[in-house]
Amino acid sequence: MRKQKLILMVAPVANPLKSELFAFPPLGLLYVAALTPSSYEIILYDENVEPQPLNVNDFADQVDLVALTVMTSQAPRAYQLADEFRKRGIPVVMGGIHPTILPQEAKQHASAVIIGEAEGTWEKFLIDWESNSIQPFYRNERFPSLEGLPFPRRDLLSRESYIIPDTINVFRGCPHNCSFCSVTRFFGRTYRYRPLPEVIREIEKILVQSPVSPGRKFLGNLLWKRISHPIIGFMDDNIFGGEKTRDYTAKLLKALIPLKFYWGGQASVNIAKDEKLLELAAKSGCKVLFIGLESINPKSLKEARKGVNLRENYYKAVKTFHKHGIAVIGAFVFGFDSDDPHIFRETLEFSQAVKLDAMQVSILTPLPGTALWEKLEKENRIITKDWKMYDFTYAVYKPRNFTPEELKNAREQAHRRAYSLKSILKRFPWIDYRRWVVYSVLNYGYRKQIFKRI
Repeated sequence: MRKQKLILMVAPVANPLKSELFAFPPLGLLYVAALTPSSYEIILYDENVEPQPLNVNDFADQVDLVALTVMTSQAPRAYQLADEFRKRGIPVVMGGIHPTILPQEAKQHASAVIIGEAEGTWEKFLIDWESNSIQPFYRNERFPSLEGLPFPRRDLLSRESYIIPDTINVFRGCPHNCSFCSVTRFFGRTYRYRPLPEVIREIEKILVQSPVSPGRKFLGNLLWKRISHPIIGFMDDNIFGGEKTRDYTAKLLKALIPLKFYWGGQASVNIAKDEKLLELAAKSGCKVLFIGLESINPKSLKEARKGVNLRENYYKAVKTFHKHGIAVIGAFVFGFDSDDPHIFRETLEFSQAVKLDAMQVSILTPLPGTALWEKLEKENRIITKDWKMYDFTYAVYKPRNFTPEELKNAREQAHRRAYSLKSILKRFPWIDYRRWVVYSVLNYGYRKQIFKRI
């Protein structure tokens, strides 16, 4: 007879046509699991990497509670799962960015909704659940401190399902106010960072428990043999933080150097101005940075409130990253009101001229709760609220200079051209062997993903 209560934690899939190569662990759920007392048993089901979608009948007779993390494009699938579990009398709790922005909508499908970050609210919910007094909504009155956070429950992962199973967060919050980004609504506009000793202890624990690099399943024998260090992914929106956190970042990078592992993360393009910090990043094992360049159109950057991104500095910035052996994934967004049909060709030409190691192309998407959403809603330009289409590959609004279908097709064509063999060879870093392996992995992965979807 089972004594422990069983909680099923689910990361629902948004799009079944997905690439296993670039799936990352649901770090938020791993934190929630770490906040859960050991008296509970936990099963983690990440639909994004499992071979089959979750079958409710397989778990209905086992679980006592279901917890779902939900981004906007995942909402329809999350609601479907929640409705099926609740029909069987199993309570469901939801959290994440989408339920935080639209809690009343989420509550129609959930027993309870956690608004904002889970620390403090998840523990309160469990107490109420045990006493049969679940409240409809749980929210923190203020953003929680990051001091003393438990380490994520990585033992729950199916490690072989991820190219980088070990991911970590250092910062929360972002001071920028980009028109299309919902991060600040969830984490706030002030950087909060974890105590440095706690970060280092977590990394040391990862390196002891997981000393092996990603295996042959993803990279094949040739690339696998070329990776000599463990790999960790920093999942922060900007691993370098802001101007006020530069001292902390420098101390962090210095502390990483003797640990001898490779890492990648996300950063703002303006960090290229701080070469001393970039030099430290390279010495600490940084091999790739995801940079939100957004657009090469200055008017579009102004629309996005990304004045920090100055097109004339892009060439110099990418060159600076490459100087330190750091590969750059340039992220671009198409569909701003200032974009015209030339933007697709010009962006591709830019990526080849500057030799971007990889590029990710998205359609401007007005996520609920963003300034962009409010603007387009006010202008009556939102054409669908079918959330599964909010995955950055559809035009869910009326673009100014394209039809929605034209924008969707142009983005797909741009991605195909970006990862044609001709483009890959043209961008290849022939004279910089430091980036060969990373470049090969990125372009293999994106090409596989794109030609699978299209």
